[in-house]
Amino acid sequence: MARFLVVDDDADSAGLISYLLESNGHQVHSVPSGEEALELVAADPGFDLILLDIFLLGADGITVCERIKSNKKLRHIPVGMITSNATNELKQRSEKVGAEYFFAKPVDINSFAYHLEYLLDSAAE
Repeated sequence: MARFLVVDDDADSAGLISYLLESNGHQVHSVPSGEEALELVAADPGFDLILLDIFLLGADGITVCERIKSNKKLRHIPVGMITSNATNELKQRSEKVGAEYFFAKPVDINSFAYHLEYLLDSAAE
């Protein structure tokens, strides 16, 4: 069982992602803003993977990812970016700040599950 942090201001999207993860036996904590995510992960750096929506109110997902990856205590946590606006520019910006994967909404359930397991396995090595 892995611990996930889901950061998405769309309650329906966060709920669906949380449901998919929980139904695969994972523990999920969900917050609606980048600021809350940064506070939570600073207080509890034990998450196995963070899933960040790019378009959040306040600090956007790319900014949050950049802050996580620039922190020595947090940079080990894999980050997957999620967006309904999957452009090459956003993908490149996400990769530039250290995101390990880029998911387009709506997610394909099988592909999503496969890539999450791959990210978890890669992080464990």
